[in-house]
This record gives sequence, structure tokens and C-alpha cells, in this order.
Amino acid sequence: MTLAQAKKAHDWPAFDAATRQEVDSLWKNGTLELADLPAGATVLPIQIICKRKRGADRQLTRHKSRAVARGDRQLYGRDYSDVFAPVVRRATLLAVLALATARRLHMLQLDIETAFLNGHLDETIYVLQPKGYERGDPKKVCRLRKALYGLKQAARQWFIELFKLMDTMGMTQSLSDPCLFHKDVAGERVFLLVFVDDLLRVSSTAPPLEAMREAVSAAFQARNMGKPTFFLGLHVDQDEEAGTTVVS
Repeated sequence: MTLAQAKKAHDWPAFDAATRQEVDSLWKNGTLELADLPAGATVLPIQIICKRKRGADRQLTRHKSRAVARGDRQLYGRDYSDVFAPVVRRATLLAVLALATARRLHMLQLDIETAFLNGHLDETIYVLQPKGYERGDPKKVCRLRKALYGLKQAARQWFIELFKLMDTMGMTQSLSDPCLFHKDVAGERVFLLVFVDDLLRVSSTAPPLEAMREAVSAAFQARNMGKPTFFLGLHVDQDEEAGTTVVS
């Protein structure tokens, strides 16, 4: 829902707190920089999107707000060039789930907080300050120093940063799916699947999974989600001892 709709909701105080936290993160992350709009330059509006996040049981888990740039107003060749969404193929996901079931592998999920804000921009882009949450002179605009949700190139810029990390970790990108990485550890192959900001780690033993978590968490702000029970809209119920996985 939009911010205007959220203001009319019974739980607006929770959305307001989430919005302030979101805007604070943009400043702390160095995404925004106050600036005067140069003559002839264009500026993109920022829209606040609010959502009630629910778990696998459909129970409310938290209120979330996201500052989104109006990427629909970007001009190709001026505001962006190449685009790419790091989304693992469904066939790849099901194949890895089948392999994990057959070999009784461990699976752990990792969520990257504000993933797109880690991407660096090659273009010069200006945005309006979020209305009602301005900093300093409200007449000033903001120059984006890092990517922002809603920008057409945001997902690609995030994936470039993640790819750099995978390279330093010694992970190899699959030739059949660019969102599948693997590495051999002590004679066993470990996997990492990428679906935008959700990472699924798969290994026969726990140490490689913990090593991957530590490396990713050292580079980005991440939340350890434990065993995947609800991943990409799928309910996953794995019984490692019985060697079964139910996906629905």
C-alpha cells in the first residue's frame, strides 16, 4: 500500500516507525546526499511503499516500509543502461532440493537486509526527498550515491557486488544458471542459490554453511533465517533423517 493508504490504517504508528527506520537506513548507508539540483537535470520522485509481512502461517511478523524511486521515469542511455534481475530458475531450485533430499544435505536460508542499497551507481541520478521525512533544507534534492529500490539497474548493481563477494569466497558461478554458485570443500560440493536478496546455502556438513554465513554477514547486513520452511512462496518441509522433502 502507499504511504497515504497506510496513514488511514489502524496500525499507522507501526508503519510510521518502519518508514523512519527505512529513511534512516538510507542516510546511514550513504545512499543519499543532499544537493542542489543542477540546471537542466531531471529529478525522480521517491514513493514509500508499506506492507504487512506475514510468515508461512500467514501470521503478521512485522511492518515494513520501502523507499522506492520512480524508475518508470528513467531514460535509457541517460539514467541506466544494462539491467539484470538475479533470480534463480525454478528448475534449478527444484533440482537442488531434490539433490539435498537424496543426499540428506543441510539447507539454511539467509536474507540480505536492504540488498539493493549495496549496489554502486555508474550514473548521476537525483531524487526528491521523501515527503514528510526530509533532512536539512526540504527544498534540496538528493543525489544517489548508491542504488535504490525502484531503479531499473538496482538489481544488477546489487548482483555485481554479490558476485564480487562470491569470487573472493572461491565460489564458482554455474554455466547453466548465473544465480547458482558452488564450491568443493573437503571433497564435498556446497551450493549457494540466489533469489535477489534471499540466499539458500546447501552442504553435507554444518561448517561450510557457517563459513558462508560469516563471509556474507561480514560484507552485508544479513539475517540468518535457519532451515527454509517458506522459500520463494514455497512451503518446504525437509526431514533429513527420513530423506524426504515435501514442497507445496
